[in-house]
Amino acid sequence: MLLGLRLGMSTRSDDRRSPKSIPWIRPKTFRMAKPKRKLTAAEKLAKKERQKKYQWIFINGKRVRVKRPETIEGMAIDEYIAANADPIWLHQNGMWECIDPDEFNEATGPASGD
Repeated sequence: MLLGLRLGMSTRSDDRRSPKSIPWIRPKTFRMAKPKRKLTAAEKLAKKERQKKYQWIFINGKRVRVKRPETIEGMAIDEYIAANADPIWLHQNGMWECIDPDEFNEATGPASGD
């Protein structure tokens, strides 16, 4: 205290400099994030259409947006054709790999040997 008085410093607390007045000492301030804004009706519609058209998949550990495979009544096209097409239609359209030989024989009837 004597050293302070010799140097001309005051001992009163109101004479001391506050941290706000010292430029190199600033009180910590926190910035709040902006609240997320709501989407407009047009943006919601565009988002819904995008989600119907595209899907997210992982390739090499990264998310990639790709087009969704086409579907008929919620089934992939190949599955739908395999489940609903008859052997004659499959033959006419050159889809011989989808024809089950046992099913084809049942549909056309037994083959006559003699």
